[in-house]
Amino acid sequence: MASFDNISFDDLPYEINKYIYDIACLDNTPLYNYRMRFINRNFKSIVDNHNGKICRHIDDNDLDKLISFNKGNIQMFKWLFDHKIYLNYKDVSCLISCHRIDILKSMMKYDNNEKILFNRFYLSDCNILENFSIFSFGNVNRSFLLLACECGNLEIVKFFLEAPKKKIYMVQINAALDICFINDRFNIIKYLYDNYKDKINEKKLEKIRKIKFEFI
Repeated sequence: MASFDNISFDDLPYEINKYIYDIACLDNTPLYNYRMRFINRNFKSIVDNHNGKICRHIDDNDLDKLISFNKGNIQMFKWLFDHKIYLNYKDVSCLISCHRIDILKSMMKYDNNEKILFNRFYLSDCNILENFSIFSFGNVNRSFLLLACECGNLEIVKFFLEAPKKKIYMVQINAALDICFINDRFNIIKYLYDNYKDKINEKKLEKIRKIKFEFI
């Protein structure tokens, strides 16, 4: 009787490895399906060129997601998006906390992702600050724009306020300033003052004028 104890994936032909992946990817998490490309050269080609179904109902655990949001390359996220694995509200908040402007920009190419980025449901009402907890970040702002201000990331603030669907965030300019005042985000205050002065209420304009910045 033949023994297969010492046979590895490297010993198997490409077609067999592909068959194994086609079956395995239907019952594993999205990140695990992508990571199978690191098994060997054949699997790298198989995963990169896979255009069939993959499992979308099993979610990755929070730790794996956090690592991917912090360190994952953009090619991995493009692969996930192309296979209809989209990000949810909690995922986007983590991306902002990890300063991943590159992934946020990549999300704009996919309607399902864009609907998450620009959704009125996730906005706090005007100046009301609302908090919730994500992973190990503790309490953070519910609004993506306010969270970007809290994290001090001007590029992400610009991303939301300069996008084609930026209108939904315009009601939060004053709330964004509240966050910036609390956290000394002077570069974001300057940006908001220079570009959205007409949206800022008089009380906050007066407060800005009292701050002795070189840029005002």
